[in-house]
Amino acid sequence: MSRGALPRILIALAATVAALGLAACGSSDSDSSSDDSSSGGGDQFTSAELAKNLDVVKSKAGDTAELLEVQITTGGTDYKVRDGEKASGYHFDPGSTDAQDVQVDVIGSGSLENSAYPISEVDPAAVDKMLFDAPEVSGVSDFTPTVMTLSNSFSGGGEVQWTINGEGSGRTGLVLTAKPDGSGLSTPGGQVPSGTDTSVGSTTTVPGDVTQKAQDVAKCIQDANGDIDKIQACASQ
Repeated sequence: MSRGALPRILIALAATVAALGLAACGSSDSDSSSDDSSSGGGDQFTSAELAKNLDVVKSKAGDTAELLEVQITTGGTDYKVRDGEKASGYHFDPGSTDAQDVQVDVIGSGSLENSAYPISEVDPAAVDKMLFDAPEVSGVSDFTPTVMTLSNSFSGGGEVQWTINGEGSGRTGLVLTAKPDGSGLSTPGGQVPSGTDTSVGSTTTVPGDVTQKAQDVAKCIQDANGDIDKIQACASQ
């Protein structure tokens, strides 16, 4: 990989009849948006950090921007912004308010319009609220988030929701969902999978919840480790 290239990112959005993916490869430049920004080391799984980088995105994309996804991982926070049937993106390293421009390519079929939601749906306070309630709801006292995603669920009425992937007490693949404001935190299907299954190709099926496919695709993408061919295969699975 060239020095200036950022890792490719693909985000899977579940559509009614087709899977739509967004592949992103970033520019070499960072766009500094704050004099007091840091280069990393912060805890991005907090309301305070989400509030900081959300303000930066609003200053760039506008208060009426439409988002496709907000995703918080151990590698930082990513925003995908709709621009008609195209998309652009911003990446923030952990603890940083430097917005790195990310080029986003649409992979697969489906409409971005059906996947988009107003930036006003992002409520930073939801992060702390959800993680405070997560141990009780999941039944795992040391619940630790690995990925937090705010996107259109396409389940039920197609509401925007948070999906939280986590682990704890020797268990992996824990999944929780909540409303954009962090309320209604629950386990899809009403039960957290018991035990730990780390065998290759294993999946956890959540009956009646179509977000499971998106979660499976997201894991496939993470395992692809930036390999664009594997990423494209994930989008079509």
